[in-house]
Amino acid sequence: MIFSSNIETILQVAGLLAAGLVQGVCGFGMGLIAVGVLVVFHPPRIVIPSLLLAYFLGNCVLLYEHRKQVSKPILRNNAFMSPLCIGISMLGLFFGASLLGYLEADKVCIFLGITICIISAYYFFQEIDVKRPLRSPQYEDKTKSAYALTFLTSTFAALLEGFVGLGGPPVVIYSIIRRYSRAMFFVIFNLYFMILSPIRFAIYAFNDLYNIRTVKLGVFACVFISIGLALGICIRSKYVSEESFRKILIVLLFLIGLNLIRKSLS
Repeated sequence: MIFSSNIETILQVAGLLAAGLVQGVCGFGMGLIAVGVLVVFHPPRIVIPSLLLAYFLGNCVLLYEHRKQVSKPILRNNAFMSPLCIGISMLGLFFGASLLGYLEADKVCIFLGITICIISAYYFFQEIDVKRPLRSPQYEDKTKSAYALTFLTSTFAALLEGFVGLGGPPVVIYSIIRRYSRAMFFVIFNLYFMILSPIRFAIYAFNDLYNIRTVKLGVFACVFISIGLALGICIRSKYVSEESFRKILIVLLFLIGLNLIRKSLS
């Protein structure tokens, strides 16, 4: 049984609509919100694989929206799209997914929540005090420190994505540190996770994480997340500027960190 009462159904629908809405506005957050809502009613072992279809479709929709910014120079210049980075991410996904059935997520989530809160608070106040230009999709720093940060980020993102479906925050923090423009953030974030989605599916299937219950929950989630996603895209296109987008991104990241801490302690 996916639902045991009408109240549970309403709460899950509201949570999935909110997850899609946030994804449409900010380009990330779907998994963080959807997982947070659904694990109240279902085991993480069911929830995390079931959301993979919604992740993949959301990435495809947002990439199509920003298709004019996707070009060979972006893919060639950005280290996140390099074969080495994708290879590291594949290994991270494998080890993260392997931990899914053996370790509890609470300790990981509370550490992640504290880290997210500290970093997002720091960059929020820096954003107010310091005005620096954003980096366009054609620009990419090729220093050793930049490459080290990229590979470190992709490793932690893949591990967290495979383990608890929370790979987004490390990539968002990376984009904030690197001062990516909105277009560049949407392209890199969604392309990176779209590439990883088939790999995640293969790993989850190999670990026997799919069954009838997982498929039913996945279809249910995909329907309502898609509705929220469409609404979020409309809101962003009409009301969210480049400058406000970056502040919204940081504030959302901070709130997600607080929520992870709260859920881990409750």
